[in-house]
Amino acid sequence: MTESKYIPGQIVVFLKVGASEERLKDFLAENGLVLANLIWPKAVYLVGVPVGEELKWKERIVLHQDVDGAELNILCV
Repeated sequence: MTESKYIPGQIVVFLKVGASEERLKDFLAENGLVLANLIWPKAVYLVGVPVGEELKWKERIVLHQDVDGAELNILCV
């Protein structure tokens, strides 16, 4: 099996239906992270994390009450 390549410093975050975007933003700001971009209206966000810490933050962010899932930003080649 080949290893997937991903974009360093980025995690894709999926919000739960009815989730609070503000709570997520507050959580990210408290941890020095950046909500980089809205990928899909009101549901999917790109979050900036320190390069090399993507897996650590993926596991931590997915535990947030408003998050439905979090994944590495996989390169499609």
